[in-house]
Amino acid sequence: MINRGLLAATCVLCLAAPAPALQATGPTAEPVPMERLALVSDLNGRYGSTDYSQRVTGAAEAIIALTPDLVVGAGDMVAGQAPRGLDDATRTAMWKGFHDAFVAPLTTAGIPLAITVGNHDGSAFPGFEADRDAFEAYWLEQGEPPGLLAGSQWPWRYALERDGLLLIAFDGTLPGKVAGAEQEFVARMLAEHGAEADWTVVFSHLPFWPLAQRRESEIIDDPGFLELLHGAGVDCYASGHHHLYYAGVDSDGMLHLSVGALGGNARGFAGGGARQPHSFAVLERDGSALRVHAMAAPGFTGEVPEAGLPARVSGPAGELRRVEGPVPLRD
Repeated sequence: MINRGLLAATCVLCLAAPAPALQATGPTAEPVPMERLALVSDLNGRYGSTDYSQRVTGAAEAIIALTPDLVVGAGDMVAGQAPRGLDDATRTAMWKGFHDAFVAPLTTAGIPLAITVGNHDGSAFPGFEADRDAFEAYWLEQGEPPGLLAGSQWPWRYALERDGLLLIAFDGTLPGKVAGAEQEFVARMLAEHGAEADWTVVFSHLPFWPLAQRRESEIIDDPGFLELLHGAGVDCYASGHHHLYYAGVDSDGMLHLSVGALGGNARGFAGGGARQPHSFAVLERDGSALRVHAMAAPGFTGEVPEAGLPARVSGPAGELRRVEGPVPLRD
C-alpha cells in the first residue's frame, strides 16, 4: 500500500536519443499483471455521424480478447459540438450508434467501462447545453460503474475503486485552468481515498502537454492543478483529444498517457513527421511499476512503435521524457 500525502505554448519536440533514466526491459516472460486497463479515445466521426468505423468495432473485439479488468474512455465518443447545432433525434441516434458499436460488445463480455466527457460529447463552452443533456441522459441510463465511491457525481466527475486502483474522472473539456469545482472534487477524492490506494489514475479529455499538430493550445495549462496531482502521489494522468498515442514521464515521475484516436483523423506530432496510426492503449500494473503500450490499427495485432515517438516533449509545464520500460509507482 502506498502512503500518499496531499499537497496543496510553445511545443518543442526532440527526436534525439532519450534520456537514459528509463531503461527498456529484455524479452523475458512477464508476470501476469494485477490490473490491466484498456484505454480508448476519440471514437467519433464527422459532426452528427451515427455510424462508426470498422476500427471501432475491431478495437472492441481486440480489447475483449485482452480481457482487461476495465476499459477507460477518455472522451469524444460521439460527434457533437457541431457549429450549426444538432437536433435531439440526431443526438439520440449518435449515442445509439456508439452503444451498438462499442458499449454493447463490452457489456456482453462482462467488461466494465468508465468514461469522461469529451468536447464532442458535451463541451463546457456555452452553447452546447443540449449536447451535455444528451451525454448525461445516456450515461445515467447505462448506470453507474462498479466500485463508485460516495460523493461522486456520475457521469461528470466521479471516483471508483477496483482491486486497489483509485480512478478519478473530471470534466476537462476546456483548455487553460481547470474549473474550481473540478479541482475541488479531485482534491477531495484524493484526500479521502488516495492513501488507501495501491495506485491512482486521474483522467479527463485534454492533456497537459501540447502534442499534436494544430492542437498546441488545446491543453490544460494549470500548474497548481498539476502540483495537486503530484503532491497526492498520482501515478498516471490519462487523456485524449490530440489523436496521438504518447507515454511520457514528467519531472515528478508521474506518467502522462495520451490515448490515440480510433475514429476521425489520425494526427502527427507538433514537431513534424508522419501521421500516427489509429490505436488504443493498454496500461498494466506489474508489481510496483506500470507498463504501457498501444495497439495499432487496422488489425490491432502490433504495437505503435516507440521509435516513432519523440524522445522529449516540452510545453508550459516543462518536459516529458518518453517512456521506455516500466514506470515505478510513486510514493
